[in-house]
Amino acid sequence: MSKVTCDVIKDLIPLYVDDVLSEDSKTLVDEHLSGCAGCMDYYNSLKEPDDFMTKLEETSEKGKNRKEKPDEDRKVIKGIKKKITFRKIRTAVITAVCAMALLVGVYYFLKVREIYLPYQDSGIYVQNNVIRTEALYHCSYGIYSPDGEDCFIFLTTTLYNNLTQDHGEDQIHEMSDEGKARTLGYNDVESDFTCNRIYYVNEETAKKYKSGDFMLMTEENIKELKDSSILVWERD
Repeated sequence: MSKVTCDVIKDLIPLYVDDVLSEDSKTLVDEHLSGCAGCMDYYNSLKEPDDFMTKLEETSEKGKNRKEKPDEDRKVIKGIKKKITFRKIRTAVITAVCAMALLVGVYYFLKVREIYLPYQDSGIYVQNNVIRTEALYHCSYGIYSPDGEDCFIFLTTTLYNNLTQDHGEDQIHEMSDEGKARTLGYNDVESDFTCNRIYYVNEETAKKYKSGDFMLMTEENIKELKDSSILVWERD
C-alpha cells in the first residue's frame, strides 16, 4: 500500500474531527498524525473551536449554577428567618399565657381562696349584745335554723388579709332587744325572728354550708350542728 499523502489526510481530518470516519479511515489518520507535525497542527486548528465551545458551554453552565445558587441560598435564608420569626412569636405567646396564668393563680391564692378560721383563731368576743372579732378575717357567714332561734356562724380569711393586715368590720352579729338579728358579710342579712343562741361551727360544717348542703335545714341538721359547734352567745 502506497503512503498516503498529507493532502489526502487533510481532506479526511475534518471528518475525523466530526467522528464520522470508518474505523479503518480513523486508523489511517491516527497513524499519519503520529508522524506528521503539519497535519497534527491542522487537526488541532480544527479541533480548538470545539474545545472552545465546550469550555464556553461549561463556563456558561457554571455561571448558571452560580446564579441559581444565590437564589437557592436566599430561599433557604428566607425560610430560616420565617422559622425564627414563628418561634419568637410562639415563645412570646406562650410566655404571655404563662404570665397571665401565673397572675390569675397568684390572685386566686391571695384574694379569692378562702381559708376557714378555727374558733381559737377567730378572735370572737361579745360586747353589748354584739359579737365582734379582732381577727384578720375576709368574710363572715351565718346559718339560721328554720325557727330562727339558733344561728351558726363562721369566719374565713385569705392570704391577702394576713399579709396586708386587712380585715372586715369588727362587728359580726348584732342581737337587738326586739329580737332581730343582723349578720354582716358580703351581703347584710336581717331577720325578723328571735335569735336566742349563736354557735361557731367547725370547718367540716363550714365546707358543707359553702357547698350548699345546708340551704334547707332539717331538725337533724340542727342537732348535728349543735353537737359539733361551740356556743358563743345565749340570750338570758
